[in-house]
Amino acid sequence: MPLDVKKAVELARASLADILLVPVSKLLLEEVELTDDHQFWLITFSYPSPPDSAIQTMLGSIRAYKVVKLHAETGEFISIKIRSLAAA
Repeated sequence: MPLDVKKAVELARASLADILLVPVSKLLLEEVELTDDHQFWLITFSYPSPPDSAIQTMLGSIRAYKVVKLHAETGEFISIKIRSLAAA
């Protein structure tokens, strides 16, 4: 049985804040997805990108987006990846 979505988001937020040294209050939840095989939670957060960062320069975005991957059963941290934004 996968972790409850609220618990998964809580764990992902704490992991991201700890690793990137971004205050939890600055992390906005954007997307939550349980993979089709129910093995992983993919949880996307955004946060203010540092001024003059490569992300801000390339995308013209003032927010950075990251996807946190957790093991759905245990909540174990698997990875953080840059979230690619679709062109509007």
